[in-house]
Amino acid sequence: MHHGGKYDSGGRWWYGSFFHIHMFARISAATARRPTHRPLIAKSIRKQCIGTDETSRPFPSPFPTRPTQPNKSDELALPVPVPITQNESHVEEPSSHSSFRSSNSDSNSYEGMNETPLPPTHHFDTYQLLQALERQGFTRSQAEVVMKGIKFKLRESSAFIRQRLLLRSDLDNETYLFKAGLSELRTEVQTMRRNDTHMLQAEMAAVTRDVESIGQKLREDVALMKNEITLDLNNRKNEGREELKTIEMKIQEMNNKLTVSLGDVRTGIEAVRWETIWKGMTGVAAAALSIAGLGYLLTRYAEHKAETMRLEKQRRKKQLREEARQSGMADMEVVY
Repeated sequence: MHHGGKYDSGGRWWYGSFFHIHMFARISAATARRPTHRPLIAKSIRKQCIGTDETSRPFPSPFPTRPTQPNKSDELALPVPVPITQNESHVEEPSSHSSFRSSNSDSNSYEGMNETPLPPTHHFDTYQLLQALERQGFTRSQAEVVMKGIKFKLRESSAFIRQRLLLRSDLDNETYLFKAGLSELRTEVQTMRRNDTHMLQAEMAAVTRDVESIGQKLREDVALMKNEITLDLNNRKNEGREELKTIEMKIQEMNNKLTVSLGDVRTGIEAVRWETIWKGMTGVAAAALSIAGLGYLLTRYAEHKAETMRLEKQRRKKQLREEARQSGMADMEVVY
């Protein structure tokens, strides 16, 4: 695509002003649609200074050829690119495809942002653009339509940027007010901190005095308690010694009584032992006699039981033989 370019008299390819102005319009629109991220303070300052929102944007003008009248309070000092003439583009910068000012003029225009806003002006020379479009092969009506579209797009983008951005003077004013308020707040905080420090020092001194008085009283109470405890311990030691002597005397008496009791118990145990030996011997003899009698009775019972079983077996054998003989006779009768 050549974008309507042609060769000039010198044999060089020339794109013309239409392509560059069209690209500038697209870049301006993209820049206007780009979201801006500023701190909360800057947003609040913008709302206070501009006082408009998205709903307050004006509708596009039905007459794009007429210049719009922007609000004076919302106007920003933005650099306006001015196209250079065709002769300058061929003579001064033959190898450049741009139709705007050089970097020096842009820097001077950006430096003017800190000054008063510029008055409303056209973004480009419409008559020169018409001539350039006609030289590229467009008719008069087509060139006017293209020029009006570019002019409307540039005005819409610049108006959108003016509504979005903030004046440097308003920003400096709000920054000064913010710094002044911050300085006043810092002074108040320092004063309150100093007063609080003095108050805390006075309270700390009072608390220190109270702690010292309480410590002195505590030391006196501890010393008095120590003396009382020492006296009680001495009295308790004396009482313990007396009780120990009394217990030792009682233990000695009990020892004597136990010695006598043990002698009596030993004598009784000896008598009981001999009596137990005699009773045990008598019991053993009686048990032996009982076991012998029981063994005899069990032997007689076993012999009687064996005899009874032997007789029962003989009786059963005899009965079986009788049954076998009877069954044999019955079989013989059946055969014959």
